[in-house]
Amino acid sequence: MSEETNERPEKAIEEAVETTVEAAREAAANTKKAAAEAIQSSRKAASKAAATSKKAAGKAAADTKKAVSKAAADTKKAADKAAKTTKKAVGKAAGTTRKAAKEAAESVEEAVSKSPVGEALDEFLDHQRKAAEEAGKALQSLIPEGVRSHGKSAVEEMIEGYRSLFNSILDEVEATVKKVVPGGDKKEAAGQEKPEA
Repeated sequence: MSEETNERPEKAIEEAVETTVEAAREAAANTKKAAAEAIQSSRKAASKAAATSKKAAGKAAADTKKAVSKAAADTKKAADKAAKTTKKAVGKAAGTTRKAAKEAAESVEEAVSKSPVGEALDEFLDHQRKAAEEAGKALQSLIPEGVRSHGKSAVEEMIEGYRSLFNSILDEVEATVKKVVPGGDKKEAAGQEKPEA
């Protein structure tokens, strides 16, 4: 991966953190300002209430409640804005990170597909196969033609000998089964008649 690709997620994260901190500062300033206004308004209302009648005290309480409600609303609004900004920045960072990872994976795949190791291995195996074929031909040329032809005939005769042996054993087993199994001859006669019919 390039250095620029590595910096993209970090930059996006830094931007998200800066945006979050900025929104939190703004929310704190708004809260502080609203609280200061509420305190000032409360002091005024309390002074007025002490100096005036019950009506003035009621108005001061209403002003205090209004100021606190406003401060709460401002705080909620700033917090919502900070959360939204943070979510947006994190989403952007995640997208940038995904894109960088995809680009890295593609570059690795491309590098592996262009690797000379695969071609070298194929070439090595091809040379080994040819070497084995040539070694077989060399060994074959060491054996005289007469030995090869007589050896082939000997193997064929050996196979025929085993075939005769197995066939005679099968015939003996079949004859023994016919003697031991009651009605074995009848089953054979019935079996021979069916193909003819």
